[in-house]
Amino acid sequence: LWERKKAGDIRRRDVMALVESIADRGAPVQANRTLACVRKMFNFALERDILDTSPCSGVKAPGKENRRERVLSTDEIRTVWIALESGAANDVHLRMDEATRIALQVMLLTAQRKAEVMSATWADVDLDSALWTIPGEKAKNGQSHRVPLSPQAVDLLRQAKALSPDSALLFPGRREGKPMTPEALTRAVARAQ
Repeated sequence: LWERKKAGDIRRRDVMALVESIADRGAPVQANRTLACVRKMFNFALERDILDTSPCSGVKAPGKENRRERVLSTDEIRTVWIALESGAANDVHLRMDEATRIALQVMLLTAQRKAEVMSATWADVDLDSALWTIPGEKAKNGQSHRVPLSPQAVDLLRQAKALSPDSALLFPGRREGKPMTPEALTRAVARAQ
């Protein structure tokens, strides 16, 4: 769409056409994310005095986003937990590695977001005090907070440490020094269903 245009030649109507085409194909949230990315790129150009104006100025996000209100019921949590435990014990079709299973269980026990669990480091966790401190830069709301760890969560984290004793990350990914990605966790859950 824009591959042959210079940044200075892109107009508001071009930005609107781009995001509306994405929304029209049934991906309104993706359209919003695309607009945010394009807006950030043009804001960078403004800050660096590369451009005088942004074609994103005044362009509204085309998609309506709803906050997710869905939470797992007690029965659903029990079902997931039993599946994770029995899958590990019986080596059934769950097709996920031990670190992924532990990460999911830690999420269930702590009620923390995927991204926060995946980016956690051992420097953030005090197993002896059973406390996990999530720094503000890793929290969605930007606020540092402390998460008390149950004995079961501490035991799971000790198991995770034994899997990757030299890693600074609780749940290292396949790439050296990088955390397991939230997307990898989502894919593992989808494969297990």
